[in-house]
Amino acid sequence: MEENKVGIHRINLTERNNITISGVLKVLSSNNTGIILKLKESNLSIGGNELSIDSFNDGQILITGTLDSLKYSKSSKVKEGFFKRIFK
Repeated sequence: MEENKVGIHRINLTERNNITISGVLKVLSSNNTGIILKLKESNLSIGGNELSIDSFNDGQILITGTLDSLKYSKSSKVKEGFFKRIFK
């Protein structure tokens, strides 16, 4: 099996209490009811109660707590300004 690279993500959920996600670039926000992760092509929002990040190493994150939802959203990219595009 090929070794996981950042950008390819996998999710392993156990009993709604533990989730391991690979391919995570960074944590955008985190509190005890929600965590937003930056993936290569999108963001992943995790909702629940008493959520905590137990480890985050080499693109792999372990989150514990009671998970209620997982939601993907488009990654927000900063658009270039009008003058920056003109004066390249």
